[in-house]
Amino acid sequence: WIHHGFVTVRNEKTAETEKMSKSLGNFLTIRELSQKFHPEALKLFVFSTQYRNPLEYSEQAMQDAESGLARLYECVAGYYSLKQRQDQSAPSVLTDKEAKTLTSLEERFQQAMDNDFNSAQAIGHLFESAKIINKVVGKFQSSQSPEDLGLMEKSVITLVKLAQILGILKQPAEDFLGNRKQSILKGIDIDENTINEMIEQRYQARQAKNYELSDQIRDKLLAHNIELKDGPDGTSWNIKKE
Repeated sequence: WIHHGFVTVRNEKTAETEKMSKSLGNFLTIRELSQKFHPEALKLFVFSTQYRNPLEYSEQAMQDAESGLARLYECVAGYYSLKQRQDQSAPSVLTDKEAKTLTSLEERFQQAMDNDFNSAQAIGHLFESAKIINKVVGKFQSSQSPEDLGLMEKSVITLVKLAQILGILKQPAEDFLGNRKQSILKGIDIDENTINEMIEQRYQARQAKNYELSDQIRDKLLAHNIELKDGPDGTSWNIKKE
């Protein structure tokens, strides 16, 4: 439960447990949680449950909130890192259903919030749209239709605007993801310079058509939980999601 700046950790839903929690030290302050988890992840965790329902805290729930927050930031960063090349003859990669989902995002978000402040449903709409944006951006080739690019830009701007109502996506995406990478790298036995050097070695191997060496380098990075993603603009890396 979260109330008056405290999170009470309850293993059993009983009145006795609730009464004893403070005397047993079985609670955490918001300040303590903010030191361990990103403040925006805490907001996402809180708003992921409709306010009339009990909010059950757990380490796993907070880790899930942090992963979800990262997915939203990755969606925004993925769009803005896109090399935009408009071509009137390029076919649309959006389905009618996807386009309708994106164009109705703000309306559906508002309806959810107007429905007794159903923030959990509103957040669900954000993730649904982020999934479509990621899918569409992933389908883009060397050039894109102006209509697709226009809808993607509008959708990302809307996604960020609505998320900020809930206090999330308030940082530049590149800053958030860069800081997150550095934080995670502290917990594994490889540094960013080594990763970039191995990516360059892999690139040279692929240029020389030495695909066996290329695969070996990829597998070595994967052993450190580093995933590679090849795209038209080069190779990027990320931390493998558990």
